[in-house]
Amino acid sequence: MYEPIYQPNLENKTIAIGQIRFGVLHYKGCKQIPDDDTDPLHCHTCTEIYFHVAGDASFLVNGQLYPLQFGDAVVSRSNDLHMCVYEVPGLQEHYCLWIGGEADPVITAFVQQEQWQPLHRFSPETWEHLRGMLDALGDSRISEVERTALLLQILVLMEKRPRMDSMPDHMPREFRLILEYIDEHHPWIQRTCELARLHFISEATLNRWF
Repeated sequence: MYEPIYQPNLENKTIAIGQIRFGVLHYKGCKQIPDDDTDPLHCHTCTEIYFHVAGDASFLVNGQLYPLQFGDAVVSRSNDLHMCVYEVPGLQEHYCLWIGGEADPVITAFVQQEQWQPLHRFSPETWEHLRGMLDALGDSRISEVERTALLLQILVLMEKRPRMDSMPDHMPREFRLILEYIDEHHPWIQRTCELARLHFISEATLNRWF
C-alpha cells in the first residue's frame, strides 16, 4: 500500500457551493537523470492536475504511461498511483493544481465523469487561456471570490475537453483537428464551407466524414 508522500498545503476556501481546498505550483528548472528530488510512484488524498509546458516527459497513472506534449494535462484522482517520468535531462516546466474537498458536489462531478480518462489535450488558444488562469490563481493579491471563480473556470474547461483516449486511434489527424476546432469555436461556426476552407479540404470530404 502506497502512502501519500506529499500533501500540498491546501488553503480552505469557503464559497456558496461548499468548501473546496486547493493549491497551485509553477515549476521551471533543469532536471537531471536520475534526480533525487523527483517524487517516486505515490498517491494523494486530493485530486492533482499536472499541466505540461516544456520538456521531454511522460506521466504514469495507475500503470498507464501517457507521453506528454505542450499543453497536455493529466488528472490523478484521489488515491490514483501516479508519477512524472522524465525522459532526458534538461529544462522542464509545468504547473500542478491540487484540489481537495472531494465531498463537494462540484469536485465529485468532475472526478466521476463517465468514460473517465486522465489525459486532456487543448488547442493552443485554450491552453494560453488556461495558463493565464493558473498564473492568476497563484497570485496572492486576488480576492477569495476571484480565486474561486478561476478554479471553477479551469474545471469547466477541463470538463469540456474530450479525453484523448476516447478518440479512435485510426481517426485521421485532419479529422481530429477539425473536431477540436469545432469544440473550441462552435458558437461562431455558421457553414460547413468555412470549416472546409480553414482546413484546406473539400466540402465533399467534410460531409462524408460527418
